Amino acid sequence: MKTRMIKRKGTLLSSVAVLGTAMLLTACGGDGGDSPVDDFGSNPGEGDNQALLYAYPDNGQGEISTAAPVVLRFSSAVNLGEAQNSITLYEGDAQTGTVVNTTPESVAKEPNNVLLQPDEDLKPSQIYTVVIDDLRLRKGVAKDQTLTFTTRPLNEGPKDLVVKKDTFEVSRHMPDGSEMEPVMDFSSFRFQFTQPIDRATATYGDSVTLTSSGGDIVDATLLIDGAYMTVDPDAEYLNAGETYTLDITADLASTYGQTFGADSYTFTPKDSSPGRDPAILVQKLTQGNTSRLTGKPINQVPVNGTLLGEDDNITQASAEVVRAELADVTTYTDVTPIRLPKGTVLNGAEINPILIGGEVPAGFGSGDVTMTVLSDASGYLVPNPYAENNPDALRIVHLMMDVGIATSEARANGAFTQDLLHIELVGLAEVDPEAGVLNLDAVSMVEPNILGQEYGYGMLSFQLQSYKDQSNPPEGIADTEPPTLQSWSLDPMSNLVGDKATVFRSGESIVLNFDDVLDPDLSDASVVFYRNGVEQADVSMYVDGSALVVTPQNDITYNYQNQQNAYRLQVNGISDLAGNEWNGSIDNAFALPNYIQNATQTYDEDGP
Repeated sequence: MKTRMIKRKGTLLSSVAVLGTAMLLTACGGDGGDSPVDDFGSNPGEGDNQALLYAYPDNGQGEISTAAPVVLRFSSAVNLGEAQNSITLYEGDAQTGTVVNTTPESVAKEPNNVLLQPDEDLKPSQIYTVVIDDLRLRKGVAKDQTLTFTTRPLNEGPKDLVVKKDTFEVSRHMPDGSEMEPVMDFSSFRFQFTQPIDRATATYGDSVTLTSSGGDIVDATLLIDGAYMTVDPDAEYLNAGETYTLDITADLASTYGQTFGADSYTFTPKDSSPGRDPAILVQKLTQGNTSRLTGKPINQVPVNGTLLGEDDNITQASAEVVRAELADVTTYTDVTPIRLPKGTVLNGAEINPILIGGEVPAGFGSGDVTMTVLSDASGYLVPNPYAENNPDALRIVHLMMDVGIATSEARANGAFTQDLLHIELVGLAEVDPEAGVLNLDAVSMVEPNILGQEYGYGMLSFQLQSYKDQSNPPEGIADTEPPTLQSWSLDPMSNLVGDKATVFRSGESIVLNFDDVLDPDLSDASVVFYRNGVEQADVSMYVDGSALVVTPQNDITYNYQNQQNAYRLQVNGISDLAGNEWNGSIDNAFALPNYIQNATQTYDEDGP
């Protein structure tokens, strides 16, 4: 069984080293306040020093949800009336664009913040511009600012609303190797395309390959979700200073049949901790407070949509031990890379009951919710671009995360389990130099698929705080429990319908739902599918959250009068992301019901 290779370069930093890291970060931006985002310490600037300090979406950010609000934080209190008069959102640019009607909202406990909620959803694949002009704050007039962001295409719908271009290309890749996104030895590689990717054409070692300078294929995990792709090397660290090449070939295609033109990306990773042990900070997801950016409860994940209503189905995320690694700040003083390792587990509280339309109980809850980081979440602490002349402005953090979702209740899991890739968190990073800790407050939007019927949305107000005693932090609990099969779409003994083959629809994929997020690397899994006793060679399979999806090249079909089909499925060797192997197996023969093409009914004068 293939497992993730862990090549530790060191252990937890001593308290002295952590303190030194914190002091260096403080010198590069950030103060020693007690709050997670204490922008100007105890002596905020006056007059000409007034400015925007934070924005979501960030200036220039792409792939923004059409349901996203605009969140702004300033250096002193902002009045909603002044915000209405001096902050304008345009569809397009400020010169030729159309004004978007928004409703300014105050942010609980945060007088320096304002949230602009568009009266209607934004349009997909559209550039928007935020103009801040002559905004009077409590301590002076804010510096004028113009920000832009671009919304993402829709997840489903007419083609022109789902694709960015008629050609299938890479629209963005991270990291891009620039000064603001250096390639590190712990980097994961993320690609965003102009069209959704056809999973069947995305095969690591074939259409997508990462090779070393010697031409050897680097063991890596390939993740696909819509137009998003992540390549995550299995080894914890690549060799710093070695040249690697990531090839995407013309074998890759979109769901619309467009083929990729082929491209190569060559890079040389930098050493994240030259000559020293890595800076590992033990963090926790906080609970019980409100976000200092949005005013919403921190680390809660609401799932909103037509089917579930607004803010009625919410899970509270928690994690007592989250290890964050910072690159050496003596080397990376301005732009400091950061990562959260693959396999980090965020636990979610039960949604009970699940409410349909926000009002009608579904008859069951979600059970415990598990959100597992599928690849190394990586990003950067960067200088604050909004207040360059103020040395106390907090640094901006960008963190990209891939997450798999599972629930312990089988019915809920069948509806909600999935992978969500490229969740881009944008926030503020604050350092307490006395305690040697790093605190993050960030915002992002998530758009989960709900019951296979629609894509919902929810605003995530993320907060991560370090333990102050980094010399004696709590230890994480290792996951040693194997996954359990909850249900599958051809179960011959379902509690609800008996033999599920009687309700299986021709052309569907076979889905096996487990209670834990699965390892997407299926190279050690055994899935064999037979049609009329003959093993079928072309069977595609992939993992989506805690589900294994199996799709034969030729559709599973009903039986016809002149065409009888008998099928058989064998499955074993499935593991969860922690490497625990499923101790069960499937060996099941089945056939779909007979399809009646013609029926003859004889009538006489008295009826049938």
